[in-house]
Amino acid sequence: LFDWHDPRSDALAAWKGFLGTGRLYPPLLAALKPAFLKAADHHSELAIYGDNYVSMLTVLALEQDDRFSVGELCLATHALDEAGLSQAARTLRQALQSAGDQRETYFQHRIVPYFRKIWPKTREHRTPVVAGRLAELCIMADACFPEAVELVRHWLVPVDSPYGLLHRLKGSGLCGRFPESSLELLGRVIGEGLPWVPRDLAGCLEAIVETAPGLKEDLRFRRLRVLHHVS
Repeated sequence: LFDWHDPRSDALAAWKGFLGTGRLYPPLLAALKPAFLKAADHHSELAIYGDNYVSMLTVLALEQDDRFSVGELCLATHALDEAGLSQAARTLRQALQSAGDQRETYFQHRIVPYFRKIWPKTREHRTPVVAGRLAELCIMADACFPEAVELVRHWLVPVDSPYGLLHRLKGSGLCGRFPESSLELLGRVIGEGLPWVPRDLAGCLEAIVETAPGLKEDLRFRRLRVLHHVS
């Protein structure tokens, strides 16, 4: 029933029914492996159940389940569209958050290998939606924030609505702890033409130069200050 290639099956209905449970059971997915990996090509057809599929695929890659090879997981992840990759990035952030006190270790041993071996490297995946999710992941990395920014910076582009992101960055205290990396992230995700000045941008920039006064002359800092009229 789950076989996408079997004309006698109704694979779409079968996968929707299974994914609707939201339960990740690796042995079953291993038994259904060819069909499970092929489901990535049908992500958009799965509609509201597509997010559960992407989450399962991403968790399998993070947990490095030896029943699925890196190559198999990589190909399936590369088949995802923008919405799918956005959900994958969201799953990464949730997994990191769930690591609690082990967040730094989880980042080093799970998130970093995932990005280096699984995450797509092509330019077409550099979109505002995905960039926003990856920026949230960086903030969640906390002590690993500088490494996180360096890890994903090539996928960071101006975000259409960065207001919530800026609010979280300001509240995290990361701008004062890691001013250079914070400025790097801001310089990449804050673009021109925003309908109104992000209220938290001033607080982020103030925290950056309070810790690292020399960055006040940085071209990235000057662009943000002038662009958004931050005194």
